[in-house]
Amino acid sequence: MPTSQMQYYDKSHNSIIIDKEIGKGGEGRVCLIKGNKNVVAKLYLDKALQKGDKSGKIKAMCDLYDNEIAKFSALPQKEIYDSNGKIVGFIMEHLNLNDFKEIHLLYGIKDRKKHFDYADWGFMVHSAKNLACAVETLHSKGIVIGDNCW
Repeated sequence: MPTSQMQYYDKSHNSIIIDKEIGKGGEGRVCLIKGNKNVVAKLYLDKALQKGDKSGKIKAMCDLYDNEIAKFSALPQKEIYDSNGKIVGFIMEHLNLNDFKEIHLLYGIKDRKKHFDYADWGFMVHSAKNLACAVETLHSKGIVIGDNCW
């Protein structure tokens, strides 16, 4: 059944109506949520869900969410359940990627000149400090940054 026809809920049994898909990766897809432009839904693909139960991981990520982290990161906020009561994804803040540039574009000279032509050493040191502070804040709350590459 296509995602748009599936029924999804939060843990309070409020309906979540999935709208247009805006991104897709190896584990899942990111979709807009009708009626709320501030958040999106990450829904895991069936093949990712079949690899193993993600419910514990998703619950743990949602439990770690707080307002301090929300100032600089888009972490999972609430679990998404399917009509069978199985956790199949989560809700997270919707970041307009047109307002941001990926930090790896600062690393190489070619990309830096193209995307950050104004970036002098002071800007780069300030950016590195901000990144280190963000990672430290996440680590202090027990959050490890990583990605499943296999």
